[in-house]
Amino acid sequence: MESIDPLCLLCGGRERKMLHRRRSWTVHRCASCDLGFLDPRPDGEELKALYRQSYFDGHFGHGPEPGTPAMKRRLSQDQESWAGPRCGDRHQ
Repeated sequence: MESIDPLCLLCGGRERKMLHRRRSWTVHRCASCDLGFLDPRPDGEELKALYRQSYFDGHFGHGPEPGTPAMKRRLSQDQESWAGPRCGDRHQ
């Protein structure tokens, strides 16, 4: 486990609240933006042990095929949900 920078990665806030602790895992929430994060967080070796290749094999790869119209629709929906208005769009 490794400690992280005390500043929030998202907003730079300094204040945090502990949400949950279980064994060596402690989840905190930034008091400014509500980002949740672990501190201390797992180091590279711990992540490798937690997320072996079999984890990804069982959780990913079940969706539209790349390049198909279904995939293009999915990507455009995902982009709209997190990107917001595109540059040059004007709202009246």
